[in-house]
Amino acid sequence: MERVEACAPVVLYFDELDKLFAASNESGEDIGSRQILGTLLTWLQDKTSMVFVVATLNRLDALPPELTRVGRFDEIFYVGFPQAHERKQILMLHLARFDERYQNSDVLTEKGWRIILNQTINCTGAELARMVEKAARTLFHQGKEIEIGLQELLEQREIMVPLYVRDTDRILAIENRAKYICQPASSLDTSIFAPAIASFGGIETL
Repeated sequence: MERVEACAPVVLYFDELDKLFAASNESGEDIGSRQILGTLLTWLQDKTSMVFVVATLNRLDALPPELTRVGRFDEIFYVGFPQAHERKQILMLHLARFDERYQNSDVLTEKGWRIILNQTINCTGAELARMVEKAARTLFHQGKEIEIGLQELLEQREIMVPLYVRDTDRILAIENRAKYICQPASSLDTSIFAPAIASFGGIETL
C-alpha cells in the first residue's frame, strides 16, 4: 500500500473483488485471502492519503461483511442494464465508429429508435456494441457501403442471445439482492424513450 500512497492523488481500482475472497480449500477458508483482508481492512480504515478506492463485483454476499461497512467502502451502487436513453447513447457511440452519418445527427427516426430500444431491453453495453460491429461487418463482407439502419440492427438483434436470456435466474437473483442494499447507479430515465408507467387503473403516466 506504500506504493499506492506514494502515487497520491490516485484512484485504486479493484476489478471483480469478490473473486479475491472465494474459498479455495476444503475448510472453506483461504488463508491467503484472510491475510489480504486483514491488510486491506486496516489500510482502508486508517488511511489519510488522497487515495480513492473503487471496486467492482458480481456477488456482494461473497465479500466479508466487515469489508463493506461505512469507513471502508462508504457507498455501494448497483449498475444494472442500460436504460432506454443510455442504450441510445451507447448505440450512437458505436454507430458513429462505422457510419459517419451518426457523428452529426440521428439517422433513425423517433419511431425507429423506439423499435430498436424496445428490442434491446436488458442488453448489456458490450452486447449493443457487438450488435453494431456485426452489422458493419456484414455490410462490409457483402460489398455494400457501411450505412447501418434499423433493419441491419434488428437483424443482428434477432440472432443475438443476450446474457439475460442465457442466465435469467442468476441475473434476477443478483438484481433482487441489490435492490435492498445498493443505490442505483443511474438516475430515473425521463427521456421520451422511457417506458410508460401504468397505474393500477391502467392509466399510463410518465
